[in-house]
Amino acid sequence: MVLGVVTMSGASFIKYLAVVLVTLFAVLGGLFAAGYAVEDLSGPTVALVIAGYAVPAGILSVMALLRPVPTGPILIALSGAMILFNDIDALARLVPRDTWGPVGVVAVLMLSAAIGFLGVHRPTLAGWLLIALAAGQAVAALVFRPGDGGAVPVRAALSGSTGVVVVPLLVIGVLFLIAGRLSGAVAVTAPAH
Repeated sequence: MVLGVVTMSGASFIKYLAVVLVTLFAVLGGLFAAGYAVEDLSGPTVALVIAGYAVPAGILSVMALLRPVPTGPILIALSGAMILFNDIDALARLVPRDTWGPVGVVAVLMLSAAIGFLGVHRPTLAGWLLIALAAGQAVAALVFRPGDGGAVPVRAALSGSTGVVVVPLLVIGVLFLIAGRLSGAVAVTAPAH
């Protein structure tokens, strides 16, 4: 019984650590991107760009926290669409990255905030979604954005905004998976009342 309590506390600690880390990551990344928007844009365009990041992130985060079961499929669909968009963009160069910046990376940050709040109630799903987003970013950088001589070296592909997003999302995703696994193990071994 004591082991079950310790394991459950460990699972909760890891889960909430992951939630805090992904929230800080998304907020700080959003502030960083907003700083560039303020520097590069002017007037109402800045407000629209920042609202375009903050409003969907806020709405999806509240939905994930308060209504995790119906929000899960929405975040699965959005994650799949984001991965597909980033891969197509890397191939076809739909977004002028030099002019608009790393739109796909910023969108992944926005989505990761909501996935983090989903992890409060559904840590395993949140972990897999963060890992999928990170893997999608890595594939877009490594496979679909070849350099002059073909494939991009891993170090070059993961430098800049892509690497700054991929590695932390992988680590936080693994934390959510560990928390989900630990809480699942406790639920199976807990005595029935």
